[in-house]
Amino acid sequence: MKDRWKAKGWYRVMAPEMFNNVLIAETMSDAPEKLMGRTVETTMQELTGDISKTHLKLRFQINDVKGSDAHTRFIGYSLASDYIRRLSRKRRSQIDESYSVLTKDGFEVMVKALGLAEKKIQSSQGTAIRNIIKETINESAGSKTLGGFVKEMISGGLSASIFSKCKSIYPLKRVEVRASEILSAPEGISGAVLEEKLETGSVKGEKEEESISQPSEEKREGGKTIF
Repeated sequence: MKDRWKAKGWYRVMAPEMFNNVLIAETMSDAPEKLMGRTVETTMQELTGDISKTHLKLRFQINDVKGSDAHTRFIGYSLASDYIRRLSRKRRSQIDESYSVLTKDGFEVMVKALGLAEKKIQSSQGTAIRNIIKETINESAGSKTLGGFVKEMISGGLSASIFSKCKSIYPLKRVEVRASEILSAPEGISGAVLEEKLETGSVKGEKEEESISQPSEEKREGGKTIF
């Protein structure tokens, strides 16, 4: 009987160009095609070395295998659940909304935004804040390619813009774009073209603000999650 473990080889799972092609994890497979479609989770800290970004969780999907290197594409991010709980613990009001938006180049992205206040917000104020959040996210997505929009979310720029605009309605304590997910691409967009779109928003590990991707565990290798 053939030893299935001996038939397997090790593959290096690499982040896409927008994250400098750094090593995310290593995994085993007896055939490269079996790696296609697997998803990998890691943190921004593990990619960039920035210890302040431990709560930013990124998700990638393997879309190409060359030799022993499995290449990935970015598919979304979320803030760690314990980080969100710490932020929410002492807040009296919370606005948590999800929006499906289209980028300038036709990608559909689900964006989840969170607004936190120290005191109870009136119903009319909550409605006005929700409208500002929706409009700001739509404007940002509609004016940027996918890569630029992803960078805006991960860097904290989109959160900062929402925070600033909401001041005229109510001085929120914190605004976070707590998660995002690429739902669909324009017809005819291949994995390679998607990576080109994302590379335009290259994240080089600058000391930027918040944002990121969510877990569901199956197998851990080297501190990363392989699905």
